Amino acid sequence: MMSLSEFYKALNKVENAFVREQLKKLAQHLEKIEKYMQDKAITKKDAEYMRRDTWKAIKDFIEEYKVDLGDITRTVYFKAGSQAGAELGAAFRGIPKESLEWFEKNFLPMQETIMKNYAGDLMRIVENRLAVAIMNGDNIYRVTRDLLKEIPNSGKRRITVMVRDQLGRAMQMGIYNTYKVHEDVIKAYKWVGPSDGRTTKWCRNRKALTAKKPWTPEEIERYIRKNPKKLGGLEITDPRTGSFLHPHIQCRHRLVVVRRSIKAIVKSS
Repeated sequence: MMSLSEFYKALNKVENAFVREQLKKLAQHLEKIEKYMQDKAITKKDAEYMRRDTWKAIKDFIEEYKVDLGDITRTVYFKAGSQAGAELGAAFRGIPKESLEWFEKNFLPMQETIMKNYAGDLMRIVENRLAVAIMNGDNIYRVTRDLLKEIPNSGKRRITVMVRDQLGRAMQMGIYNTYKVHEDVIKAYKWVGPSDGRTTKWCRNRKALTAKKPWTPEEIERYIRKNPKKLGGLEITDPRTGSFLHPHIQCRHRLVVVRRSIKAIVKSS
């Protein structure tokens, strides 16, 4: 069975390879605006051409990226379900159909919204730079060079956070949705993951709470429904963006089962 640390390492490799590949595509799309490299002051007409062509390049990139991100998160989601199955052992009855349907119905539409926001963020960079260029009388060569540099750099920061967050979220949901239909063999849950400089207070608190008293399946369902920000006087979720299963951006932690004893399973069956 793949250990938790091995699972995270594999996830990081996938994330890094995906980000590199996507940034190459973005650069290829943006090369189209190089034709504006002329040694003259930028006019409103030039700015409009650049705005239009850059927006097209970003939209083309986003359309390709949506498909790729959907494929990779789908793969991580299913692999996470298999990881949960390995932890359940002989009790594992396969990734449930409901889990697969949940992904298509809930996860992919959420990514659509994220992509729109991402495209809008990149375009704001373009709008701001062009507005300054017209006011200052900058030449086209300089504006084009700035945009070709600034868009991929800003895009990289956002895309890295986005991919890491989505893969982590897909992993957490794939594991939990598989656990959920096997609760006849589950006694409780602990919150588990890396302990290092990137570990947030929310995950540290969750680990401390569940080390002392693991959460029961009933408690988990209630917490998912109510999304509490604190438990036992400790903050467990980022109050701005967190949810119970994904408490903060780029979370690397998740639920791990505490299995019921064979005696308890036989008694309840």
